[in-house]
Amino acid sequence: MVVAALFATTVLQMSVDDRSRELALLRAVGYSRSSVGWSVVQEALLLSVFGLAVGLPVAFACGYAMNAYLRSLLAGLPTSFSFVSFDAGVLFDGLLIVLAVGLVAAVAPAARAMQLPVAEELRAP
Repeated sequence: MVVAALFATTVLQMSVDDRSRELALLRAVGYSRSSVGWSVVQEALLLSVFGLAVGLPVAFACGYAMNAYLRSLLAGLPTSFSFVSFDAGVLFDGLLIVLAVGLVAAVAPAARAMQLPVAEELRAP
């Protein structure tokens, strides 16, 4: 979890650094610091949801493939036996954890985006 949060923080920080002029321009035309920070948080949540949308089907497919492989290794198992089980509660907890990691990862980049010096960023080449 810590590694995922650090990786997401790094990616978001690079995004803020790459778009520093655009963020400063938003501030120059009247956006508040909080709205600029909120846009970074929204980006983090969108990336989290996208990662969940890609990762969940892959997890289902790999889980069922692993279950089929393990069942083929062990003869004589009851037909209802499964090595892998997907539960709605576990999926909901996973969703909450992914969103929480996204929010934690967005704290430092959002703070950086809110503190960008507008005049210096707009003058930079």
